[in-house]
Amino acid sequence: MPPGALAAANVLSVRVIIAGAGIAGLTAALSLHAAGIEPLVLDAARELRPLGVGINLLPHAVRELTELGLAGPLAAAGIETAEQAHFDRHGNLIWSEPRGTALGYRWPQYSVHRGQLQMILLEAVRGRLGAGAVRTVNRLGSRPAFTCGQPIGMDTSAPSRARGENGATAVEVRSLRR
Repeated sequence: MPPGALAAANVLSVRVIIAGAGIAGLTAALSLHAAGIEPLVLDAARELRPLGVGINLLPHAVRELTELGLAGPLAAAGIETAEQAHFDRHGNLIWSEPRGTALGYRWPQYSVHRGQLQMILLEAVRGRLGAGAVRTVNRLGSRPAFTCGQPIGMDTSAPSRARGENGATAVEVRSLRR
């Protein structure tokens, strides 16, 4: 379904606020936009910068990002991982196995800097939804977190203030940590 098809057909008119402009929040924004839902991404950082370390994008993640039209930027930024290998302290191979397309998947596995991936996603969101689709804010409401589906307000130092009372629904995207 082309982006905006649901909204154009007056089947669904939803505005969603996503808390967090990390990898998950920006990917959610692109997916919602593709489904015809207008997202607004809010992040508590003063500035969105490419921070972090290297991560591996497994083939199923690359498939989803490819569906969002990001195959080219991913291939340019990442290194296609063909094999995972473990060695002992003397450099002797203990174990190895192929990865991504070398293992038979249709999509590759990429090793990429997480900050670089975030900037690819940020550029895609701003390019498709406009520069104002991602905003940095001081805090969301009076609590650090909120319940999904709950209308929210936000405090921001930006000239344009947005409030959840205009029909926006809060969506909090959290990363799982061990």
